[in-house]
Amino acid sequence: MKTLEKVFEQTGKNFKPVRAGINDLIIKTLISCEQPIVEGYDRCTRHPNLCFEIYGFDVIIDSDLKPWLLEVNISPSFSSSSPFDKNIKTRLACDALTLSGIRLIDHEQSEVFEEAEARSRMRTGNLTRIEETQDEIVSKIKAIDIENPTDEEREVIMNYEEEGKRQGNFTRIFPL
Repeated sequence: MKTLEKVFEQTGKNFKPVRAGINDLIIKTLISCEQPIVEGYDRCTRHPNLCFEIYGFDVIIDSDLKPWLLEVNISPSFSSSSPFDKNIKTRLACDALTLSGIRLIDHEQSEVFEEAEARSRMRTGNLTRIEETQDEIVSKIKAIDIENPTDEEREVIMNYEEEGKRQGNFTRIFPL
């Protein structure tokens, strides 16, 4: 997007509203298909933090500078047809792997934890809920005591901060 931003500067046009429109388009697109994405990750791995996907958004900007979504590519091609293309895609791959923050898993400890969790569910008869209602999520957010966060809340905050330090050339657009 930096190159596009330079083109806008050279032509005397304001890029900020166009960038905001593109970001909004990407956020809404991902929200609209969040459920199947999450279900896919849940099916494919026991450790969702070790799994990520790169999506390529093809966007066109009309004469009124309104962005329109053309298509979303799942796992876009990393073949390159020029040195510029190769440079962009190499940086994308490096930044994506850095941003993912893949952590080593102690498989023995993980299996013990999963067995204990399964026994607990069998005793209580509860199945793990995959989704929470929006009201439940809002209630949890409102209940957070920022002065005295729980260990879980502290971990979420730390992960958010660590991700920000690893983002490379990526820009966080959601959540802000």
